[in-house]
Amino acid sequence: MKFLLRLFPLILCLLTGYAGADEAGPVPIRVEPESTPSGEAAFLGPLRRVEVGDISIGFRQFGSGPPVVLVMGFSGTTQLWDVALLGSLAEEHQVTIFDNRGVNETTRGTAPLTMEQMADDTAGFLEAVAPEAVVVGWSMGGEIALTMLVRQPEACKAVIACGSDFGGPHALEPTEDVLAVLNDPEAPPEKLLALLFPDSPEGMTSLVRFARGTEVMPEGHLDPVVLQEQSAAEEAFAESSSTYDGLPQVQKPVIVVGGELDPVVPVGNAHLVAKRVPGARLEIFEGASHGMLFQDSERLVKLVRELTRD
Repeated sequence: MKFLLRLFPLILCLLTGYAGADEAGPVPIRVEPESTPSGEAAFLGPLRRVEVGDISIGFRQFGSGPPVVLVMGFSGTTQLWDVALLGSLAEEHQVTIFDNRGVNETTRGTAPLTMEQMADDTAGFLEAVAPEAVVVGWSMGGEIALTMLVRQPEACKAVIACGSDFGGPHALEPTEDVLAVLNDPEAPPEKLLALLFPDSPEGMTSLVRFARGTEVMPEGHLDPVVLQEQSAAEEAFAESSSTYDGLPQVQKPVIVVGGELDPVVPVGNAHLVAKRVPGARLEIFEGASHGMLFQDSERLVKLVRELTRD
């Protein structure tokens, strides 16, 4: 959500031509030369590109086993995926991370940047590089995944939506105090970071681990114009009931994850989404905030493994 726009550079401050051609189905995949990171993130492999509709999507794919695709949230790049979480997932899965339309290594294209368009981008991307994947979406990424299920229900095997809502008037908004922090350009860093991890020993340990994990990831960059477009897409999603209306027709397995202490997307949204999707499974991460999948990554990995083994 919007606070990630300021959280991303904050984390960085705290931590003070194409070659070759692979093939995935009928769509050519191009590999960037000398793009494999060094050190702890070397297992991510090289940056790859694939054409989907009017954009070129930049992604990395690593590990082996049943496919899992991660969808990032508002203003985030692939750098915000904690390297420890990725490594754990890659022990038993082929993992794919990518940048949303216009962000970092993915081109902007010409189509309007909306939640529906990002959902269609994701569906096309899955068809090209990871058919029958389990999709894990965080924050806006979960909203993209849920919207994709409504618009293109056969695009993936299953969805895990973490810290997300379904838009429209039925979604629960943050409190006025939280909104004041989110909308305050002068909000102190500690207040912003408190939205991601709780003020507890476990939360602070998770924050340090997460920050270090993003430091070793390939650096990402953000276009302010695209971020404004993402913000407008979120606002339009908040005013639309199209995803809410379509969720009762979803037939794929869905796990809805909520952080018990999440101030950004109140945990009540997880309950509402789970009730709206037939057969959905609700998982509340106790003692966790909006970064629940990083704070309790072992539990998240276990959920992924359960879905891929079904």
